[in-house]
Amino acid sequence: MYKVLCCGSNGSGQLGIGHERDLCELTECFRSSHRVLDIACGSNHTVLLLENGEAYICGSNVSGLTGLQSSTDNLENKFVLIGEHGKKFKKVVAGWDFSVLVDFDNKVQIYGDLSLCGGLGRTIQGVKTLTEVYHLADDDVLEMHTSLHGVIVIHNSGTVVGWGNNNKGHLFGDCETLGMVYSPIPVRFDDIDYEAKDQLRIVGCAMGRDYTFFHVLNTLSQDELLIMRSKNDRYNILQGLFDSLGGGNIEGHGSRSRWFRIKKKFRIRRLKSMWSSVHVMYSADTEENHLILRSFGNNVFGQLFPGLSKELADFDVGTEHGICLEESGKYIYSWGWGEHGNCGVQTDTTKVNEMYSCDENETIDSAIGGYATTWIVVKS
Repeated sequence: MYKVLCCGSNGSGQLGIGHERDLCELTECFRSSHRVLDIACGSNHTVLLLENGEAYICGSNVSGLTGLQSSTDNLENKFVLIGEHGKKFKKVVAGWDFSVLVDFDNKVQIYGDLSLCGGLGRTIQGVKTLTEVYHLADDDVLEMHTSLHGVIVIHNSGTVVGWGNNNKGHLFGDCETLGMVYSPIPVRFDDIDYEAKDQLRIVGCAMGRDYTFFHVLNTLSQDELLIMRSKNDRYNILQGLFDSLGGGNIEGHGSRSRWFRIKKKFRIRRLKSMWSSVHVMYSADTEENHLILRSFGNNVFGQLFPGLSKELADFDVGTEHGICLEESGKYIYSWGWGEHGNCGVQTDTTKVNEMYSCDENETIDSAIGGYATTWIVVKS
């Protein structure tokens, strides 16, 4: 059995707990015999995806999505099934006020307020029923990533497409004279001076509020790069990452894509971004099983990981807070900006905060950070 616990911002019922009050204590909001594959969080809505392909939604932008045609926006602040029974999905992400889902036919579909994310073209500003964006039938979607108003989709073939707000150059760089991108176009690196651009393959990315970091592999040499796209780096994130992981020099120009080679002794396990800081979990070849978590960027509200004496297994981040899973799978810790209760009851914002400890028959299956919300999936 799997239960979902949550806390944090709840002004639109996005926690799915039957009311609209913020919570600082983890509270059960959902239970299922099926594993929870993912939880995608927007500013005021949440989508929960199960292993059997069912997707549930709560919060704003719900009306019309389930065929219930409710007269309210919140459907009593509970999770409700998306689509008719039998409709199955395998991937989900959410932006500020939209969500993107992929079904088992590899149809990429969207709903929500699309006025700031491109979505379905200049004339379509919002949809409350799932609407197809594009379809690559024989090319599985490996990963999807979102920021406030942008989307990046990574396919099994190596094809990577994006759309949305590119005003900061954070999706396509200055090599594309684009502001708003209204339909998916390929993500390329024509603006970097690299000897084998045709061998580069995007294996991951981390999207901040107005920047994107791409983890890129040279499929021939097996060199790995980190590429930053943004018109500025006011928090010196790229320099911090380079000082910890980089070899050679930082290449490129400030108004275009900037990048460096990752030292071969390091292996990146996770790369994630809050709105204004980047967090990387990596290992060194001398200690493959020892995972290191480092943070770079804005620390006004304690967003940078302060460290933990215990070994870590995984982590995730929300808009301006983080959560990490201790190696035993029994403890969850939080750090960062917890103004809505999303870090639990914080007594010292300069240290990690223990949020949850499992009972004897429980293990933590996953932990997800959202828009000032925290979600923990517990298996029993």
